[in-house]
Amino acid sequence: ACAVSGLKVGQPVDLRTGFDLLTKDGQSRTMRIIVDQEPEIVFMAPVCSPWGQWSNMMDPVKRDAERRRHMPMIIFVVKVALNQIKKGKYFVIENPEKSALWLLEVINELLAHHNVT
Repeated sequence: ACAVSGLKVGQPVDLRTGFDLLTKDGQSRTMRIIVDQEPEIVFMAPVCSPWGQWSNMMDPVKRDAERRRHMPMIIFVVKVALNQIKKGKYFVIENPEKSALWLLEVINELLAHHNVT
C-alpha cells in the first residue's frame, strides 16, 4: 500500500519472500537489510493466530505450545523495535487490539520505553 501511494519502501520480509522469522537465518538476513537500509519506519505484523481471541478456543496445551513456537519471532520484533529506538527512528507493530500479544512481558518492557505507545 505504501509503494502504491508513491512512498519509498524496502523489500517485503515474510514467508512469501523467503524469510522465516522463526529461524535465526531469517532473522539475521532481515536484520542485515534493516542495518544496511536504515529505514525511517519499520512496519511489523507478527503472526496473530497464536495470540488472537480465537486461540482461546483451542486446547490450552496446544495453544501454549503454538505461542512458544512463535516466541522467537516476537523477541525478534522487539529487537528490531529497540534498534529503531536506539537510532531515533520509528516502528509499528500490528496485531489486533484484544490480542494476548500485548500482554507478553517482552512487549510490556518495550511499551515502557519513552514515546512507545
